[in-house]
Amino acid sequence: EPTVEFQNLEARGGLDPATLCACLTENYATDALSDDEITALQFMRQEEKMARDVYFAMNERYDQKVFANIIRAEQQHMDAINCLLDKYRLADPVLGLGYGEFADAGLVKWYGELIEKGNKSLADAWQVGATIEDLDIADLESWLAKASLDNADVKAVFGELMRGSRNHLRAF
Repeated sequence: EPTVEFQNLEARGGLDPATLCACLTENYATDALSDDEITALQFMRQEEKMARDVYFAMNERYDQKVFANIIRAEQQHMDAINCLLDKYRLADPVLGLGYGEFADAGLVKWYGELIEKGNKSLADAWQVGATIEDLDIADLESWLAKASLDNADVKAVFGELMRGSRNHLRAF
């Protein structure tokens, strides 16, 4: 569950990277990360990028407000994870990668399949959006269920990402 400080940032209309990073640094301890937490942060950074990149492509094709809005939200999700990567001095797996480029081979495959399906029709693009959000929620739930994922800041960010994904799913 996110802290009051984290929820207050959301209530003020968004999480600019500097404010979010300050919140995560000032209000949460810097406890050692487990291997699962490191893996989770690096993977979810890429998965959020994949979502943003697919929505960008769908917005370019269909020019729909929902895609434009969710692109911004996915960038905020990426920024939140990046704050934790910076806080814990972890490598950023998306550094230097362009749109549609990923270090994880599974995400490369997913991206290609989702773009191909979404390009068929607007209805298919909506379905792609729902699929991405379902995937995000399932992955976040899986990470949060691990006992080794116990740092409060990681849990707070992942909880907020899951809440955001549920909102995005409703939008589609």
